[in-house]
Amino acid sequence: MLVAMKCPICGGEVKLNSDMKMGECEYCGSPVVIPQNMEKIGNLYNLATFYRQNNEFDRSIETYKDILKEDSEEAEAYFGLAMSKYGIEFVEDPKSHKRIPTFHRTKEKSILTDPDYIKAIEYADLNCRSYYQEQGQKIAEIQNKILIRANAEEAFDVFICYKESDDYGNRTEESVIGQELYYEFDKLGIKTFFARLTLKPGEEYEPVIFSALRTAKVMLVVGCNPQNYNSVWVKNEWSRFLELRENDHGKVIIPCYKNCSPYELPRELAAFQALDMNKIGFLQDVVSGIKKIVNLEPKTESKSGPESQIDRLCKNARTFYDLGQKEKAEQIYMELTDSYPDDYRGWWGFASVRTNQFQTYTREIFAAVKGNAENALKVAKGPEKEEIQRIWNQYLNLKNEKESARKRQEDEALFQQYEQQLQQLKKKRESYEQSYKAEEGKLSGLYREQKERQEMLQNLQRDMNNYSKPTIADKLTKAGIIIGIGVAALMFIGLLLSNITHLDAWILISGIVGSGLIGAFVGGILWVIGFVLGGTMDAKDRMVQKNLSGKYNKINAELQQINQEIGKIEPRKKENDATCASIDHLEREMEALRHKLYSNTNKVQ
Repeated sequence: MLVAMKCPICGGEVKLNSDMKMGECEYCGSPVVIPQNMEKIGNLYNLATFYRQNNEFDRSIETYKDILKEDSEEAEAYFGLAMSKYGIEFVEDPKSHKRIPTFHRTKEKSILTDPDYIKAIEYADLNCRSYYQEQGQKIAEIQNKILIRANAEEAFDVFICYKESDDYGNRTEESVIGQELYYEFDKLGIKTFFARLTLKPGEEYEPVIFSALRTAKVMLVVGCNPQNYNSVWVKNEWSRFLELRENDHGKVIIPCYKNCSPYELPRELAAFQALDMNKIGFLQDVVSGIKKIVNLEPKTESKSGPESQIDRLCKNARTFYDLGQKEKAEQIYMELTDSYPDDYRGWWGFASVRTNQFQTYTREIFAAVKGNAENALKVAKGPEKEEIQRIWNQYLNLKNEKESARKRQEDEALFQQYEQQLQQLKKKRESYEQSYKAEEGKLSGLYREQKERQEMLQNLQRDMNNYSKPTIADKLTKAGIIIGIGVAALMFIGLLLSNITHLDAWILISGIVGSGLIGAFVGGILWVIGFVLGGTMDAKDRMVQKNLSGKYNKINAELQQINQEIGKIEPRKKENDATCASIDHLEREMEALRHKLYSNTNKVQ
């Protein structure tokens, strides 16, 4: 029984079409990809959709991973996983009434390069792939706009993470505590993100929140009961901060608890040193600790002019790379290619970071940097162009070496596969030779007997057909009957003529009757002769036909038995012939592959 499909865009019911690959939501009209194993994992899909539409992205991520445990090539699960990682929610545009994607978990890395999105494209069929690519392009464009706006926002030192309102819309205790902390930090000049005061009504929140999460050195997670730590938007913020912390260990997260035990904190937060807000001096302690972490020195003004700006950005990108924050470095270089496409450093810097200074090669990495490197060579001039051409040539050599090694591994794996197949085929041939080889000698004799029996049946059929033709007795009997009928017809005609010509009826009738009696007498004699001869000759013919029929049935039974024996032997022989042909083909392929591997080994040596 097919599980009802929920639209991942709005949650409505989905109309399933005949090919079960694409559907259409009855409510928002969006095209919806129908998973391949809907009957088996449909409930998991609907659960993941529920979580994602309620912005519980961590739970939807785990659910999509459960789906992939059932089927590791499920394209829709990879696409949903990518959507959850980037916190994509589809909201209705008030003007067009179409559902457009919005971000709740912006990342610096483009969704088009996300491994799960790439796998969704890889495993999808043609129609689904087109839909995924269309959505990916839309999301990437929105993501790029958010990143541009986020880069224009000012940096923050501290991010206060808390729940603003309870289930009844009332302000929470965490909100009051957070505001007190905000004012204390503000007195010291510590730039603090506190949603209640930082976010302005009517503005787009995600660029500001993302900028604050990305730039803040410290996050305070304030909670007055265990449930509030796991509320949707609170968990969304601290889990994103932890994700950023994986690439920037200088970031510090401090859980602050009240009216509960530190052991009741979420598992991810329990690993960090937490502060009890009930303790006297909590405010002084947290302020003192943050002052040690945050650098309050005034920032020097950067030089003006586009060249000095490029130099500063290139230096920042290099610093991020050296600190292990490759995504930040890549993002800066991507911005450079947009703002200064005529400067080779943006193109070349991105390629350099992605390839780990041109030391790492994979097909995916090469596809990502090839265009950038070629653009760098186009805009670079003089010694810089010569140098990057030299480095790029070295990388191309590395590519050729890696591809040759990969090809050799593939050839070796194929050779091993051929060997296994060859052993199986040889065992099959050996089994045939032990059990059925002796039967092959019978085939020629069986074919000869089959042909003889077929010819004998044809001859018998011809003889039987000859005896079924009309005999002389049959012909005499038939002639007598015809004459008798003819005489009766003549008498009838005579009567008609007597009335028409007014001849003496008695004379005419007498002549006709006389002729009729003679004809009837002749016909009767012929009929009697035919009847007598027919009885004698029919008995003889029936005897002959019975003998012929008996022989025919006997020979036909022999032919059927011969056909059965051929039917047992012939298919096995044909199968063995095919096995032998496959063995010959595999041995030729292996010989060619062995020669190729041996030749390549000599070239390497």
